[in-house]
Amino acid sequence: MAGPALSYRRLAAAPPVAGRPNTAPLERPALGFGAQVQVRRVLTGRWALAGGLGYHEYATELMLRVLPAPGADSAARAVWQRDSYRLLTVPVQLGYALGVPRSSWQAAVLAGAEAGFYLSGRSTEGSACDCQQLAYPNAAASPYRPWSLALSLGLDFRYRLGHSRWQWLVQPTGRYVLSPFVRARTSGFAPRQPFSLGVLTGFSWDVR
Repeated sequence: MAGPALSYRRLAAAPPVAGRPNTAPLERPALGFGAQVQVRRVLTGRWALAGGLGYHEYATELMLRVLPAPGADSAARAVWQRDSYRLLTVPVQLGYALGVPRSSWQAAVLAGAEAGFYLSGRSTEGSACDCQQLAYPNAAASPYRPWSLALSLGLDFRYRLGHSRWQWLVQPTGRYVLSPFVRARTSGFAPRQPFSLGVLTGFSWDVR
């Protein structure tokens, strides 16, 4: 499954850094991307359990107008940055079917948790003026924790293709990073909890 996700974040107060502005409150939601491969087993009654491996990108946008220093012979310039955080995820979801499946359609409610492992990202925070991006290619070089835990809540819609074992599925899902995302005592970085609302779509195949 794969699809887009609109993401944002919840901020806590950042420790002030002398001579550097804090532009994190000016961030806006941005479009990210998610993908998953899952194995799902129907339990008893209407319950089903799924687990797998995935990729999720949280992102925000920042638009600034940077003014020249007093007396400088230059004009103001517009800055647009897209900050991103890319995670390898291990999702586990419990599903509950809504009613008895009729014809080819099925629907269920999903709730679960996702362990996330930081892969890479780019952030405007941390630069001298908070208006340039810095790349963090791995967890060791980043101000973000190497792992995180997110909660998820969503829906699962399935449509069987004819009389085959193939199903087309759509999963609108919300995610919220519950654990601290920024390393403790990281100077100038606002403690943040990313969250997203996305739609994954793909195909499944019944083993039996």
